[in-house]
Amino acid sequence: MTTPALLPLSGRRIPPLNLGASSFPHHRATLRLSEKFILLLILSAFITLCFGAFFFLPDSSKHKRFDLGLEDVLIPHVDTSKGGKNLGGYLIHGQGHDEHRHREEEERLRNKIRADHEKALEEAKEKLKKSRDEIRAEIQTEKNKVAQEMKKKDSKPLPPVPVPNLIGINSEDPADKDIREKRDKIKEMMKHAWENYRQYGWGHNELKPIARKGHSTNIFGNSQMGATIVDALDTLYIMGLHDEFREGQDWIDKNLDFSVNSEVSVFEVNIRFIGGLLAAYYLSGQEVFKLKAVQLAGKLLPAFNTPTGIPWAMVNLKSGVGRNWGWASAGSSILAEFGTLHMEFVHLSYLTGDPVYYNKVMHIRKLLQKMEHPNGLYPNYLNPRTGRWGQHHTSVGGLGDSFYEYLLKAWLMSDKMDTEARKMYDDAIEAIERHLIRKSNGGLTYIGEWKNGHLERKMGHLTCFAGGMFALGADGSRDDKAGHYLQLGAEIAHTCHESYDRTKLDAILGGDPISIPSTTMNTSEPSSTRQEKEEEEQSGSKGAEVEEDTPESLDACSQELFSSQEEGSQSWRPVLGEGQTPELVPDATLRSQPSVLSPAERLQRIRKRRRRSREDMLHEVMQHSSNENQKVQDSERRIHQQNEDLRQQSMDRLISIMERQADSIQAIIAMQAEHYRA
Repeated sequence: MTTPALLPLSGRRIPPLNLGASSFPHHRATLRLSEKFILLLILSAFITLCFGAFFFLPDSSKHKRFDLGLEDVLIPHVDTSKGGKNLGGYLIHGQGHDEHRHREEEERLRNKIRADHEKALEEAKEKLKKSRDEIRAEIQTEKNKVAQEMKKKDSKPLPPVPVPNLIGINSEDPADKDIREKRDKIKEMMKHAWENYRQYGWGHNELKPIARKGHSTNIFGNSQMGATIVDALDTLYIMGLHDEFREGQDWIDKNLDFSVNSEVSVFEVNIRFIGGLLAAYYLSGQEVFKLKAVQLAGKLLPAFNTPTGIPWAMVNLKSGVGRNWGWASAGSSILAEFGTLHMEFVHLSYLTGDPVYYNKVMHIRKLLQKMEHPNGLYPNYLNPRTGRWGQHHTSVGGLGDSFYEYLLKAWLMSDKMDTEARKMYDDAIEAIERHLIRKSNGGLTYIGEWKNGHLERKMGHLTCFAGGMFALGADGSRDDKAGHYLQLGAEIAHTCHESYDRTKLDAILGGDPISIPSTTMNTSEPSSTRQEKEEEEQSGSKGAEVEEDTPESLDACSQELFSSQEEGSQSWRPVLGEGQTPELVPDATLRSQPSVLSPAERLQRIRKRRRRSREDMLHEVMQHSSNENQKVQDSERRIHQQNEDLRQQSMDRLISIMERQADSIQAIIAMQAEHYRA
């Protein structure tokens, strides 16, 4: 039996049944799929049309409900019974108000607008009739009102805290006559400085003593914030100059305002203003100093709004916008700046009971602890956006100095309970001693700077504080090394003393341009001059008999203080061109290069150098300063006169523009009135 072929279903045909003629008539019991789809489409269109027509029918009840929902954004209703001054009601469409009433309300509104225009025009004309001084006085009065309101808002009561009893600020006169005379002389100098500041620069940040006028530097935003007054308060109080102290307190209470549009240095404002105000408060107990310190600290807090919490170097006291110095390693923050906030901010939290200040500086400390320290050192630059070190430059002088100082003082301020700060200080000092501290050929101890893996054998002037820091931190040092750090501090202080003692005054004043020392005490060997060579040839070997140093020779010496053993072998030599020998180099070229001399020859030459009297040098300096001061004053007078002329022209143009605007407003109002009448 053969198997039937398999066909697809579409190919299979089932023969129809033949039921005969008597069966039911032929018809389809259901609709096709396409027909169903068409009917459904027609039904959907019909329903949509019905619902759409329902929403577009003019049904007044629907409109009433919609109007009630928009009641607050419709035209305000003017109550005629109160002269059109009460604008509390609303004119609602569709609630029975006739067209006549609606037009009356609109007319009253137009009249009110016209009256306001006329009033503003009259006020503008009255302003124009006043003098410039009267206008300025009115503006200043309004500013003072706003300032007083801001002061009331900022003057929130702070919780009372106990003020510690300070020792030594009201001591009696010393028994030693010499000490008493010195102390009185220092007080006399302080009074002299204070009285001249009060006479010539009162309220300014600084005083230019030669020009006899006030000055404001950019670190305080070029605004008159009385930095000298705030910074001098604690000194005045300790010296017993209480009348001068009360003068400063009165100025601070009435004039010190931090709501100014000024960009200030967070570091400088913290140590000088917040530190100065807190010191004055602890000494005197006057609440005004505490209130001002808290107000200013609130203005500095926006500087901490960075991705890492490391504050910006600069902040605008009004807007709170911060930024960093453009020169600081691709926009980095500086170690000595953000690391010198701890003590003031901890005291602020203590005085206010608000932990926000404490948390800000502790976050900085925690972040520094987590970071990697190359060779155990803290680089001077840290990017506040990325939290990474900038240029690997470490110094105990500028850019890094007070960070180490505040670590030690934070430990002392906590009654030696802040062991975390002490550990950071000890670790840093050990790394500094291992990598930065060296001795020169002459036996002088100095602190160099670490830059990109290399030691720069120079010592900055600001590093001289480290002598006192080492001595202060000797007590409590590791491994009973107190004596070692006391000795190290004494050696650093001795080096700094020698750097001043050996610097020639006439070199600084212009007597010998070759011997002028650099600000980092990295001076070069004194080169010979023609006159010195002539004197040396005439004197022969007479100077060799002199062996002992004299004060004049030490004062005249400006030789390299901190040259290392490696650098000592690299003496100055004449620069020779290609193919030249020393015999072929002209004499002028040889004289222009520093000669190779032994220390004894250098000292002998310095002793023979002709010296001018100190009176002549000081007279020359004063004469030069007087001439320069006169030039500056003449230039400032010219600039002031030009500014006054420009200000006068600008004021005249402004008045002319205001008059034209007033005439234009008046013409527009007249045209509107004519239009309404028509």
